[in-house]
Amino acid sequence: AGPRDLLFKSCSAATPPFLGGLPRDASIPRRNVSSKAAPQQKMAALQQEWVASPAPINCIALGSSIIATGGQERRCCVWRLKDAEHLQSFAASTSSITCLDLDHDETHVLSGCEGGSARVYDLREGKASRGLTGHRNQVNCCRFHPYGEFVATGGADSTVKVWDARKKACLQTYKGHGGEVDAVCFSPDGRWLASASRGDGQIRVWDLTAGKLLKGFGASRRAQAVFAKTLVFSPTELVLAASCSDRTARLYDLEQWKELGATHPASLEAHAVRECAFSSSGRSLVVAAENGMRQWNVANVKPISREIEGGLAGVCALKCGDDCTVACRRDGVVRVYN
Repeated sequence: AGPRDLLFKSCSAATPPFLGGLPRDASIPRRNVSSKAAPQQKMAALQQEWVASPAPINCIALGSSIIATGGQERRCCVWRLKDAEHLQSFAASTSSITCLDLDHDETHVLSGCEGGSARVYDLREGKASRGLTGHRNQVNCCRFHPYGEFVATGGADSTVKVWDARKKACLQTYKGHGGEVDAVCFSPDGRWLASASRGDGQIRVWDLTAGKLLKGFGASRRAQAVFAKTLVFSPTELVLAASCSDRTARLYDLEQWKELGATHPASLEAHAVRECAFSSSGRSLVVAAENGMRQWNVANVKPISREIEGGLAGVCALKCGDDCTVACRRDGVVRVYN
């Protein structure tokens, strides 16, 4: 079988956990426009902090039990989340680490570097197991496939690449963005890949089994200069969220291919939005800006929690999860909010 057949086989071999008992050929559940509003919640304050690196941090990867940090020190460091214990360190390459991701089982870390390479670290064996080379310059973003040993990378060379990490083979190279690719994200069922570029302000959704573009649209329907910096799929419906350059987070309906709404650039959102993440139910979205965080209702794009202000000054990386948000400052300090 060819590389595309291998990818299709991986995407079809098992039903992802979030789909439950749905048949294998089912896609992500359709958007339920009558969903109840998420309950009013209060977000907790600072839980813990520690110094992760003497050199500036560029990126983090957040799991349920561990986090990985990387930056100008050219090392990938792995920490236990509950007590901040340093578990492992890996020499990355001769250039700074620009992006990181953890696989579903939290047994492998994926990194991208300024030099244009990506690397997979095996946490069980304590070593870098695979190197992926193909981008002409810096790798800006990287993601593991929801299942199977496939990864995606986006580069400053305007391309998106899908890899078989086990065989160190590039399966697909997607072209068409008008500038650097800033974000990539797999759909929860593993059949689509979304990418975003600052060069043209476009978000593109790729069909992995067909190996072609499914749809492209602007990050903002009102301003062409707006672009998406990060992307995340809802775990429960055909909705994509993006943290955008106009200090907002935006939601897109991928069934009808339209924008559902955007957070208003006021209060904490008056500062640059760094990251956003869905709750496990998909009913709320955590939006993290440079000076605080707030939770939003997905159904009506209205705030449902008070904001956490302060403590994030000088932040260079943020990751939001179901139970906590991790912020890394440029001075190497890591802060965890539950």
